[in-house]
Amino acid sequence: MTEAFALTHPVTVDKLPDLGTTIKLAPDAAVREQLAKELKLVAIPELKATVTVVRQGSGVRVGGHVSAVIRQACVATLEDFDAPIEEDIDLGFAPAHKLAEVKPGGVEIEINELDQPDELIDGVVDVGAVVVEFLALGIDPYPRKPGAVFKVPKEVAVEETSPFAALGKLRDPDAE
Repeated sequence: MTEAFALTHPVTVDKLPDLGTTIKLAPDAAVREQLAKELKLVAIPELKATVTVVRQGSGVRVGGHVSAVIRQACVATLEDFDAPIEEDIDLGFAPAHKLAEVKPGGVEIEINELDQPDELIDGVVDVGAVVVEFLALGIDPYPRKPGAVFKVPKEVAVEETSPFAALGKLRDPDAE
C-alpha cells in the first residue's frame, strides 16, 4: 500500500493496546469529494467504516466493515445513480523479514496468494488506506442503473453499418 489517499489514519503497531483497538471512520464531505476524484466516481455521498487492528505475532490483523453509497454514471444511459457498497475487511500485515520467501536449499513455502500478508512499513498500518482499498474492491466497473436498458439511437440503422451489408450487395446487385 504505497499509494497515498485522501483518507488516512495511521496506526503505530508498537503503540497498540494488548487487546487491539477499534477505529470508526466517517470522513467529511471534503475528504469524500477527494476520494471520489481518486476513484473516478461522480461522488461518495456516504462513507463509514469500523476497523479493528489487533496484534498477531510480529504483525497485525485488520478486520472490519466498510459501508458506502457511491454515485456513478450508468454505462447504458449515462445517467448518474447511487449504488450501495458493503465490504468486509480482513487483511494481515507483517514485517518484511517475516513475509513468505524461499527457504534455504530451494524449497518454497506454499502459501495461497490470499493468505499472504501485506508488508508492514515502518511499523505503521494506514487504516484509512485499507478502507479505501476495500471500498474500491466494491465498485462495479460497469455500473448499470436499476432498470436501465440500452437503446440504439433511431438515426443509426444497424444494417447499414454492418460489415455484412456490403457483402449482401455483392450477392444481390439490385439491392440498395
